[in-house]
Parts: sequence; C-alpha cells; structure tokens
Amino acid sequence: MDENLERTQLYDWHKEHGDVIPFAGWEMPVRYSDIREEHMAVRDAVGIFDTQRREDLLYLLHQAFLVYLVSSYYQESLLPDLRSQQNPDV
Repeated sequence: MDENLERTQLYDWHKEHGDVIPFAGWEMPVRYSDIREEHMAVRDAVGIFDTQRREDLLYLLHQAFLVYLVSSYYQESLLPDLRSQQNPDV
C-alpha cells in the first residue's frame, strides 16, 4: 500500500480479517466475507463501523453548535438592553 495513506487504530485487525483498500487518503476495509454473509450478520447480530476518521467532521459540528449556543445566549442577554434603548418605557 502507499506509505502516505493514514491508518486507524483498528488497521491491523482490519488487515488480518478482510480486504483493505486506499480510500480518501486512508487504508480502509472493504469487506470481511461475502456481502450476503455480512448483511445477514448485521441483521442477526450487530454491525460495527470504525468512525475514527470521522472526528474531523464531528469537531466541525461541535464547533458550529457551540457558536450557535454562544451567539444565542448573547443575543438573548442583549435583547432587553436593545429594547430599552428603543423604547425607554420598557
């Protein structure tokens, strides 16, 4: 495989148990057995998805959510001040 590709912490397990291919800069598993066997295994038991490379997206979503929370908080806290400036009777 290409030496520039990144690997998750589960790479060795994936490599030992299935086919690993380059995908979006990572060495990722494609399958472990026949697609029908995998489908039935997930339906009958449980499926596992390695989400380690998803942390970039999760980080961005967390950041966006924090910005939303903080901006909402400040908008609400400033609202009474703005209203009183527009209408001194408030």
